[in-house]
Amino acid sequence: MPRTLAALTLLLLASATQLAAARHASAGARGPLSSSEKQAVGEALSKALGVVSDKAEPRSKYTICADLFPTGEPANPDDATWQSCKGLLGGVAARGAGGSSAAQHSLRGW
Repeated sequence: MPRTLAALTLLLLASATQLAAARHASAGARGPLSSSEKQAVGEALSKALGVVSDKAEPRSKYTICADLFPTGEPANPDDATWQSCKGLLGGVAARGAGGSSAAQHSLRGW
């Protein structure tokens, strides 16, 4: 189980890194990532390493997906990370700060 969790965590980290790079590229930016993009990738890496080293609790897939797609479907609906998350988020265009979507309620024990 720990190896599976570690592999999943690293996969999610890679997805978060790709998402940041894709958002950067889709914004028409050229050159290196911005400071805020670097910070987001660094925070994702810190969280992933914390889980792998047992210093942090793993988060649910729903929570990770909701963080990656706070406003719902991205500009590129073919994005691999979105394809993995859209079933959980239900293609919701936007959620309130409370995040009380039906998908969230159905995954409380997930």
